[in-house]
Amino acid sequence: MKYTIDRQTWRRGGDSKESNDKFGNTYLLNPKGFMCCLGQCLLQEGISKDRLLSIEIPQDVDLNSSFVRRSFEGFLDTSLSIKAMAVNDDPSYSDKAREEELTKLFKQNNLELEFIN
Repeated sequence: MKYTIDRQTWRRGGDSKESNDKFGNTYLLNPKGFMCCLGQCLLQEGISKDRLLSIEIPQDVDLNSSFVRRSFEGFLDTSLSIKAMAVNDDPSYSDKAREEELTKLFKQNNLELEFIN
């Protein structure tokens, strides 16, 4: 599957007071309308914005997707999901390096990722 990340609504780079005041907290979808990379991907898989709003990690959506796996304990984040969250939220990455690393992670999992805007 091919996913598209819209840079204009992409929430990335960690939680600082300045970032949170301007862009909101880093959630799959925050109340200001910004989404982390996985939030944008889950939306493209057909999961509604209502299910994503103010949720921190994909496993808490409680729906099957490319980013969670079902176990006897319920839904758990996949390795890709855990690594993508770390890259998305790490303030030490430049946007260029973050995009390159996320693209590489997705490719390793036979998924395609592109960035627009």
